[in-house]
Amino acid sequence: MFTTFGWNRVSVLQGGLPAWQHSGFPIETTPPIAPTVTTRPLPLQYQPNGVQTLESMRSNVEIPTFSVIDARSERRFLGLDPEPRAGLRSGNIPNSINIPFLSVLTNDGFLKPTTALKQLFEQHNITPQTPVACTCGSGITACIVALALASIQHPSPISVYDGSWMEWGSQ
Repeated sequence: MFTTFGWNRVSVLQGGLPAWQHSGFPIETTPPIAPTVTTRPLPLQYQPNGVQTLESMRSNVEIPTFSVIDARSERRFLGLDPEPRAGLRSGNIPNSINIPFLSVLTNDGFLKPTTALKQLFEQHNITPQTPVACTCGSGITACIVALALASIQHPSPISVYDGSWMEWGSQ
């Protein structure tokens, strides 16, 4: 998300807060203090190739130019479990591939090792030459799969369909 808006100095804490705590690093439990507001402009530049729109996704169904990875659970992807949003139909975007976001993580919340991730993507015909758009239910867990692709230095474009199934399934 940050890189899409041109902020390239981004890090991710592997394992999240539980790993931080397990490593013995300090935490605070008091309410945070709001940062001082600055008026200096940030040198950010929107990178539109990092985001897919409903229109680009529809075009890709007609003439595929990138692979679509759906990060939802297999049962939601197959339409076997109802969507958590009332009234939203079940199913998936035509020609999409299901790689649930949990499949790129270890049980303790770390990204799997590079070799395991490369093997997982290759099993789904995602090669280094494959441009990818990640999607999910609402655009959040798709970012985990996009992060996994970035972590293995996937050389082809990686994007996120922010509207995800919430937008596609409501059409």
